[in-house]
Amino acid sequence: MAIKIIEVSAEAYELKFKSTYQNARVVTPNNRYVRVQVKSGECIGIGEVSPMPGYSAETSLSITEAVNRWLGPAVLGRDAFDCNEIDHRLARTLPDNWYAKAALDMALWDLRARSLNVSAAALFGGKARDEVPIGAVIALSDPESMARDAAVWLKRGARFFQCKIAEDERSSVARLSAIREAVGRDVEIAVDGNASFSLIAARRTVEAITQFDIKYFEQPLPRYELDGLATLVREAPFPIVADESLHSAMDAMRLCDRKAANGFNVKLSKSGISESRRIIAIAEAAGIPYGLGTMFESKRGTLASVQFAASIPSPFYPTEAVGPWMVEDPEDVPGLQLAEGTLAWKVPTGPGWGYA
Repeated sequence: MAIKIIEVSAEAYELKFKSTYQNARVVTPNNRYVRVQVKSGECIGIGEVSPMPGYSAETSLSITEAVNRWLGPAVLGRDAFDCNEIDHRLARTLPDNWYAKAALDMALWDLRARSLNVSAAALFGGKARDEVPIGAVIALSDPESMARDAAVWLKRGARFFQCKIAEDERSSVARLSAIREAVGRDVEIAVDGNASFSLIAARRTVEAITQFDIKYFEQPLPRYELDGLATLVREAPFPIVADESLHSAMDAMRLCDRKAANGFNVKLSKSGISESRRIIAIAEAAGIPYGLGTMFESKRGTLASVQFAASIPSPFYPTEAVGPWMVEDPEDVPGLQLAEGTLAWKVPTGPGWGYA
């Protein structure tokens, strides 16, 4: 069945954080998004990415320009199921621009699934679970505020906490001490440096925070410092997880070759569905654990993460699909529902992402 692509459009918008968000590189009251629509007849697929200053090399304006001027025209008239040809066309048109290609790629997967009246998870190999566990994300702040946020997530049912830290061991110890006191020892805590540490500071921090029973340390060093990451992989008593260093399958191969990570944070915003599947294939072949991270997606964007996470059969860190708690999203999305009795998203059975 041919599904001819007749229209591609991208539009930028913003949603307000419920409280100003901070990590090691950015302080912002708003989150930025680009939503892409791909149309074939009466069927429309939707993809969404969230570029954040200090994290993404792309902006909502550059993504919109890339899709509307370059990537969209490159696929117009193609059958949406010509997946390999479309991937090659997008790669040839813009060699990088990962967020822009991710947004279009996700819209195409939604279109394919909706045209067949099946869930997106069915196209990713089938649904492996009916519920997707959620891990909490604790934004960077003073120790007391982070501890309060962690306590709120604990009451919601969180058993996994990814906590933002920055720059030095003293502030990291203060933050983690307060968080551990708030949530106890029976839950898992990971930390994320958002590429803010020097190698010397990261080594000191690893030694200082080991007392808090850390699950992993995500991206302590800048994305290009693979030798330093490899040093931490050799020395740290817990995994070093790549995030900012990981956009593509080529990045995954490079990290494996350099032994610069023993964990991957896969994000649909920065890689899309097709590239994320390739990254995960490399991770599984290399025996590297992985999880699905967050860019604080909207409700519709969260559904894409839920569908993708539901299709992954291997054990992985809980998904960080926490956008609906973090941003004020007024859109009514009936498909997004919490499971009963546990902190997890129910996997919708409707077509595509399952938003309607």
